[in-house]
Amino acid sequence: MKGTHSVPQDVTSLVRGFNAFGLSLHTHLPREGNCFYSPLSIAIALSMLLPGAKGETLRELTTLLQTDADVDRLPERVAALIESLEWRASEFNWETDEAVQKDVFRLHLANALFAQTGYPVRQAYVDTLREHFSAALEILDFGQAEESADKINGWVSEQTRGMIPNLIGPHMISPEARVILVNAVYFFAEWRNQFSKRATTPQPFYLSGGTGGAVDVSMMRDEQHLSYGNHPELGLQSLEIPYQASMSMLVLLPAEGALQAVEEKLSADLLERLDAARTDTPIDLELPKFAITFQSPLRAIIESLGVRTAFDLENSEFTGISDHPDGLAIDEIIHEARVRVDEHGTEAAAATAELAMLGEPEEEPVVVPFIVNRPFLFVIRDRQTGAVLFVGRVEHPEE
Repeated sequence: MKGTHSVPQDVTSLVRGFNAFGLSLHTHLPREGNCFYSPLSIAIALSMLLPGAKGETLRELTTLLQTDADVDRLPERVAALIESLEWRASEFNWETDEAVQKDVFRLHLANALFAQTGYPVRQAYVDTLREHFSAALEILDFGQAEESADKINGWVSEQTRGMIPNLIGPHMISPEARVILVNAVYFFAEWRNQFSKRATTPQPFYLSGGTGGAVDVSMMRDEQHLSYGNHPELGLQSLEIPYQASMSMLVLLPAEGALQAVEEKLSADLLERLDAARTDTPIDLELPKFAITFQSPLRAIIESLGVRTAFDLENSEFTGISDHPDGLAIDEIIHEARVRVDEHGTEAAAATAELAMLGEPEEEPVVVPFIVNRPFLFVIRDRQTGAVLFVGRVEHPEE
């Protein structure tokens, strides 16, 4: 579907809260090695609980997601956000893995709620999940851990086109589990200006900010006009690389040895500050090809951010989901993301991006080198809604 699509104001405010929440997760995830996750997917998955939450549980979740304004309309706002993101997607032939047209973009936001057998779920809640979240609901016997894991993994594999076939193992399912919340994303996008494979050469990538030796990586190279900023007061440079369909990858390149300091500052406010300071600049870009697979349980992180009653069977308030006298609580939240970046574009089971066409300069400009040969951060986002779909840290590029 082509054309213009306006973003409702309440979607913009929803995105602002989701972004703030999602970026706050970063410093709570493992601090070493590669990292990749989808803030938007996690936020939408958690927001599925809001129509069924009451009392203190509702307050904790809305505070976490920064969605306390007009919470009754949240399912409609989430549905409008998903529509704003997915309307640009080109048709995709899943059987032959061939794009029907040249400008390819595909985004699937998939969520599911798996509940323990014997805990009847209110029909009104099921209808809300189906209508506004496009979410699947299935009742499982968590006492049959292997069978439950197979069911969950089959659903996730289908939603991510096989990129995530084994999200959860039987050992991760407790017999006392009441609910397991799962989120998955599939993303595919071409670069707006693809890299030439002929220009890709082996180049050194300096580990740990230049102090841990170097490894040879496949370094892509191209000259483009891109949105570039040098931010010495923050110890980093930033560059935005456009995909098709109003998506982009924002690369944050810390100064040597400054990766951890930059990560500590990562926030929605920081991204806005960087956006305001960048200008269209001719860039000699060198970017490594890389692939990341990352999985993390999120319960402990979400609890540390202030959501406690949702995981406590004695105190959880999910009467909008079920009125069973034994109650209902979340057992665990599992998130896995995979990304692969090459000359053609990006494929991920968790990812997204955008940038505007740039005009030609009137006189010959100075070309600025942007050489990504040390650990860096990247953010994949939708420029039309402002939604941050993915965040990653690359300490060691792997293909």
